Amino acid sequence: MLEFLGVIIMLIGIGLLIARPFFKEQDVYNTRTNMRGQEERILVSKASHPLLLAINKKIATYIIVLGFILFAIPGIFFMAEPGKFYAVQFPWGTQKAVMSQGISTKWWGKLIPIQQEISIKDLLGDTKSDQESEYTYIMPAVEREFSDAVKGTVGNSIVISLTEDPDKFLDLATKNRSERNLVYSRINPYKEAVLKNTAKLMSAQDYIAGSSSEFDRAFKDQLENGMYILEEIVGENKKDTIGTNKDRTIDENSKSKVYKVKTHKVNGVDEPLRNQGALREYGLSVKQAVVNKIDWEDKFDERLDKQKEQVALTQLERQMTEKAIIKTQRVYQEGESNKAEERARLEKEQIQKTIAAETIVKEEQFNLEASKIKLQKNKVEAEAIKVLADADSYKNSKLVSADRKSTRLNSSHESPFRM
Repeated sequence: MLEFLGVIIMLIGIGLLIARPFFKEQDVYNTRTNMRGQEERILVSKASHPLLLAINKKIATYIIVLGFILFAIPGIFFMAEPGKFYAVQFPWGTQKAVMSQGISTKWWGKLIPIQQEISIKDLLGDTKSDQESEYTYIMPAVEREFSDAVKGTVGNSIVISLTEDPDKFLDLATKNRSERNLVYSRINPYKEAVLKNTAKLMSAQDYIAGSSSEFDRAFKDQLENGMYILEEIVGENKKDTIGTNKDRTIDENSKSKVYKVKTHKVNGVDEPLRNQGALREYGLSVKQAVVNKIDWEDKFDERLDKQKEQVALTQLERQMTEKAIIKTQRVYQEGESNKAEERARLEKEQIQKTIAAETIVKEEQFNLEASKIKLQKNKVEAEAIKVLADADSYKNSKLVSADRKSTRLNSSHESPFRM
């Protein structure tokens, strides 16, 4: 836009500069003789507009310079958008990487803008296209064959992140020349090859049985680090080769081919053998790689429907069995409850009788104790009476003895005077 505006302004300035000598500062008249022989003035040309007369050679030059500046600004500067890296290739053969947003110089060089994170989605045919945007590459999902010869159209999405190393980024931009070429000639073909390779490592039956996360893990690992080198397993006893060790038996009538990952020792640990050409070799890393949905072929859907019917019948039988077990348990529990109630009633009666008997025993014990206490009291009272009686008897005997002694004494004193 600025380039176009600059060209227009330069043309205007050049036009004014060329036309300036032809501007008239005042009206121009000629004289002529009319039919009556009289002279009259005739306007030949009018004076130029005052605004045009005000533009001299210097101002016209300024206009030309302004137009050139406006024309040159887009060639000298550019606005680096957020979320994008730019490779700037100058006309004299050098180049630089611009990895921050804002105004930067390009000096009429070629720009190769690439998104810092590139999103690619493979959508199924029945998926609406309203997910499209200028920042996401939308592609049709491709059919893949799994190890049990079942085919499925794999809808997936990946997010690729660029390197932040300027040298690696410049090398990537130079080799691919544009973001679109990077996606369609480098990333997408490699992604398709990885999906094909990953599908060989798992059966469709295993995928729907809960191994989808293992599939995603192998998908992402191969995208970033390189595709596994595979070899076919010969024999009926097969093993899953994506992160598990469980045995799997393949149907004899199946055309399936099962593969395993070739490995080699690295520091004493088995590591997968890989093909060259991983995305990380180009300074790309995988931020996300997931399978969103798989549209299985009709024959597999039919097989799944049959399995669902069998599962439903099995579940129904299980429910009926569980119901019978629950009923038996309920009857048993009711019997146990009745037994418990009867046992509680009998225990209650027994406890009541025991308490009544214990009460009688305690009352008898109380009465016995009361009788013992009363008897002991009577004994104590009797002993007290006896002691008192003995004391009185002793007192009386002492009195009698004293009286006798006194009488004898009196008799002995009186005897000399008797006649």
